[in-house]
Amino acid sequence: ATDSISRGNVAISGTRVTLTEHPDLQSGLLQTLVVPVGARTLKFELLRSDLHANALAAPDAFEVALLRADTGAPAAGSAGQGGSDALFNLQASRAVAYSSSTSLGQGVSGTLADAPVTVTIDLAQVQAGESILLYFDLLGLGALDSEVVIDGLRFESIAENVAPVVAAD
Repeated sequence: ATDSISRGNVAISGTRVTLTEHPDLQSGLLQTLVVPVGARTLKFELLRSDLHANALAAPDAFEVALLRADTGAPAAGSAGQGGSDALFNLQASRAVAYSSSTSLGQGVSGTLADAPVTVTIDLAQVQAGESILLYFDLLGLGALDSEVVIDGLRFESIAENVAPVVAAD
């Protein structure tokens, strides 16, 4: 089951979500998800991240948080960004911080090059059937010129490694 709540400027077209700055609200999408049996990861594609520095305010940022629905506690760790519960934080400078349960495509470390990039969240600390809250937040603090586009949100399972069986002819 999936329920979602949006605020600010959020456009949804099929599986694609576009967040753009709003003059009065931080744009974001909250989705309530139930982890299916066999799910090992939660993935999405960050297709575009056009974030801007601001002359008179902090730079814009994009954050993702995954929280337990029953307690509000982080379900897959946090990126360690000063009291934030986000497991992924991308700054206008392209600096990126993410939790130890999060990985970003091949070869991505402290600075994110141009999108697209696959964001993978390990669900080892989450049980099948558990309700989780997934937040996508665009933190816009200056001119209304930042945008983030994500797509392909999905649970994935990893097949168990089973040795081949040799059979007689």
